[in-house]
Amino acid sequence: MAACSRALGAACNSRFDSERHVMNIKHLPAATLLLAGLCAPAVACNSRSDSERQLMNIKHLPAATLLLAGLCAPAIADVYVVANASLALNADEVRDAYLGDKQIAAGTKLVVLDNAAQQAEFLDRALKLDAAKYNAIWIKKGFRDGLNAPTVKSGDADVIAAVKANPAAVGYVSAPPKDLKVIAKY
Repeated sequence: MAACSRALGAACNSRFDSERHVMNIKHLPAATLLLAGLCAPAVACNSRSDSERQLMNIKHLPAATLLLAGLCAPAIADVYVVANASLALNADEVRDAYLGDKQIAAGTKLVVLDNAAQQAEFLDRALKLDAAKYNAIWIKKGFRDGLNAPTVKSGDADVIAAVKANPAAVGYVSAPPKDLKVIAKY
């Protein structure tokens, strides 16, 4: 934590306590401390006087704060549902396939694949569910209907290999390969 504090302090030209070589947080705006995770919101806000809090706006933030804000934001990547060109499945049927409501497409039994690396993003965007709700749905379907949850693959490469190997497979990846059909993009 001290090394992180020193690095953050050096990045924004803040002062250090010469005796203990720790960051003197009174010289950093509360927003910097919060973004860096160095203190709780209450500590950051209570460590400032009223006049200091009034001065904290964007022009008073050190460059490191803005840099941290950009680096800490998660990269939002698209999620592509892919299948072989011969599979007759459209974008409207993806949700039903992943929730076990659609098991056959044009006479072909679907092989639905989950991608562990992209699962949270896919569930949020395509199915509008979190992982707990998704798992609960499949537990119920397993007991009630005797269905198996989609097979979970470790990443894009495994999903792509499985989809290429099985004409009935459908999966989702972060970047679509050129030789597979993109059914939907989220």
